[in-house]
Amino acid sequence: MDWTLVTTGLLVAALIAVTGIGGGSLMTPALILGCGLAPTTAVGTDLLYATFTKSGALLGYARDGRVDWATVGWLLAGGVPGVAAAHLFLSSFHDAALQDRLVGTAVACVLALSALGMLLPRRRDHVARPPAAIRRWLIAGGAAVAVLVTLSSIGAGTLTGALLTRLYPERPLAEIVGTELAMAVPLAALAAGAHFLSGQVDWRAAVDLSIGSLPGIWLGRQLMHRLPDRWLRLATAALLAGASITLIA
Repeated sequence: MDWTLVTTGLLVAALIAVTGIGGGSLMTPALILGCGLAPTTAVGTDLLYATFTKSGALLGYARDGRVDWATVGWLLAGGVPGVAAAHLFLSSFHDAALQDRLVGTAVACVLALSALGMLLPRRRDHVARPPAAIRRWLIAGGAAVAVLVTLSSIGAGTLTGALLTRLYPERPLAEIVGTELAMAVPLAALAAGAHFLSGQVDWRAAVDLSIGSLPGIWLGRQLMHRLPDRWLRLATAALLAGASITLIA
């Protein structure tokens, strides 16, 4: 057992449980720079880890009734074909190092914009949006997130959370996080399966990370119930900004 991986899994799981984001943004650079995994293997391993970790975090939110399953369905309507399209693209792109540089730079820019979006005040007018318009945004957003997640393992929580926050400004952060997790779990599982077919998953590392995630999920859930919504938003924005700087560097 690698205790560095176990500890890394604990810390990242706690962040996932509190905010619904941070897994790929922190884990993929850690696996590449700290553990020496090849970029494509780091992506596949992180996706497998995220499947286990986010499943555990999702159970608590689902039990508390903090998941909008209808919204999850529309997100996956775009997300499932997005994973398939990204896998086909990745299978034909053999330069893994160049792929990680290009995708990492693009995601870093999106992370910075998402951090800014989390700091913007919520809309207070609560203007009703046409359901058809919301569904189109959800499907398109799900597809875009799926492509980024499959290529880089980054974006499921970050981008989905930002999208839901803007579409549903009246909802508490806990419901946004729960809905995002319910979308991220099957998305990560499908993307991990695609990487597994290409031999890009380190099972031993994924197991060690998952062992650390068990107490991390519990710790994150305790913090979620004790921190006010405003401070969670500030912490989320700081996490996004830090991840952006890490990826650019």
